[in-house]
Amino acid sequence: MKKAFDLNDYIEDIELNGLKGRMVNAPARTDAGKKVNILFIHGHHSSLERLKGVTDLLMDYGNFCLPDMPGFGGMDHLYGIGVKPSVDSLADYMAAFIKLHYGNKKKFVLVGYSFGFLVMTRLLQKYPSIRRQCIDVVAIAGLLHKNDIRFTTNRKTFYQIATRIVGSRIGSWVTREIFLRKWFLGGFYTKTHNAKDKFKNLDSQALKKVVGFEVDLWRINHIPTWCYTSREMLNADLVTNVEQMPLDLISVVIRGDRYFNDKITEKHMKIAYRNVTVMYADVDQHGGSVVETAKDAKPFIPKKLLKHIRNLHL
Repeated sequence: MKKAFDLNDYIEDIELNGLKGRMVNAPARTDAGKKVNILFIHGHHSSLERLKGVTDLLMDYGNFCLPDMPGFGGMDHLYGIGVKPSVDSLADYMAAFIKLHYGNKKKFVLVGYSFGFLVMTRLLQKYPSIRRQCIDVVAIAGLLHKNDIRFTTNRKTFYQIATRIVGSRIGSWVTREIFLRKWFLGGFYTKTHNAKDKFKNLDSQALKKVVGFEVDLWRINHIPTWCYTSREMLNADLVTNVEQMPLDLISVVIRGDRYFNDKITEKHMKIAYRNVTVMYADVDQHGGSVVETAKDAKPFIPKKLLKHIRNLHL
């Protein structure tokens, strides 16, 4: 009988480069799966708990590892060691994590989700030795360039200005102490267009639980890091004047993604990577608020990709 899944069974504390955080270190459930290692780099505004169902699902296919990124999920932030949380700095952190967790020779499948794919690509561009450790490279709802984002110019300008104000010392304190509360976020998530659409299938009890999770997530994520990394996405460019990497990429496109333009993104991916294989996930949103179970995770990870990973066992 399969043991009931509890994410806490697989969470470990880590300390790296003076930063304390956590990681999911979950062994494969099958002997065949023990032959494959899967390293997952999460996206913007995330945590280990937010991706609970991804862990539960991918443990059936390999040894699954999901580390915090600095400033997210309650982990110490890079500002604490005098470093800004740029894509480059986060790539350097992930390189150090890989060396600590996998050494210089152990192979793994590298998966980057959304902003995590941006960090992952910079990691591979800067560290050719890590490329040689990759069995496969996978993007889920990834981006590489600012033009991949669907936002209008006015919306991008608003976010550029707003994140500078909110990310300041005074702005982040005011935001945390006044706005990152249930009374505000509850109204925000139920009244704005994108949020109403995101939570449209939830009953009142489920919505209350999700809003509670979002409040906790906002309060453990470092606001200046969130703001800075938001601008990193809005100004991203990992394709201009770069050498194409000798790596094949599997790109999972979310059919209902309202944030990224899949055709423009694919064009940019083909500049950065040797070959790009596109797979589609039939989901009507960029990502769920909480991917609670393996069943919740399956729509975001196509059967074709899972079959591909399983074939790596052979």
